[in-house]
Amino acid sequence: DDAHLPTPISWYCPDGPQQRRSMMVKMGLPASKLIAPCNGVRFKQLSAGGEHSLALSNDGVVYAWGCPWEGRLGRPPPYEFVAVPTRVPLEPTCVRVSAGEFSSLALTADGDVYSWGQCGTGFDKQRTTPTLIKSLAPATLGSAVVGIYCGSEAEHSIVITADGRAFKLDAKGSCDPVQLNGKAVEAAVG
Repeated sequence: DDAHLPTPISWYCPDGPQQRRSMMVKMGLPASKLIAPCNGVRFKQLSAGGEHSLALSNDGVVYAWGCPWEGRLGRPPPYEFVAVPTRVPLEPTCVRVSAGEFSSLALTADGDVYSWGQCGTGFDKQRTTPTLIKSLAPATLGSAVVGIYCGSEAEHSIVITADGRAFKLDAKGSCDPVQLNGKAVEAAVG
C-alpha cells in the first residue's frame, strides 16, 4: 500500500566546490528543503547520489533533482539547479534507478540499462540525456540485467545479470566482466 510511503526529503550538502555553494545562495534556495511528491506522484524507490537524487514512481517513471552538472539530471544545458523532482526524458517503464557521484542509471522492465552523466556510464564522453547501453542488452549478454549500482567517489558502476555475472562500466567507455584474481565474479541473485 503506497499510502504509507514516506515523503522524500532532499537537501543540498554544501561540500561541493565554492562556486556551486555560492550559486545556490544567489538563487535563494534554502540549505534544506522538503520535497513533496509532485501532483500526487508516489515513489517506490529513491537513490541519493553526489549532489543529486533520483526517484522511481510507482508507474515506472524516473524523476531527478539537485545539481545538474555533468548531465546527471538527464537534461542538456543550460544547467540550472532543480529543487523538486522533475521527470527525466526516458520513455521505457523503469524498475530500478541508481544515482552515483557524477552519473545516473535506470533499469527498464525489459532489462535494458540507460545511463547519463559522466563517469561510470559505459561511455567515453558525458551524456546529458538517458542513453541505452547496447553492450548490456539481454540479447548481447544472454541474460537480463537485474541490478544496477552507481559508484560514489568512483569512476565506475556495476551491473548484475540474472545469471549472477557482474559487469563494470567505466569512464573510458568500456563494459567489462568484473574479475577478482583473474576469475569472473559471480553474484548471488534473488
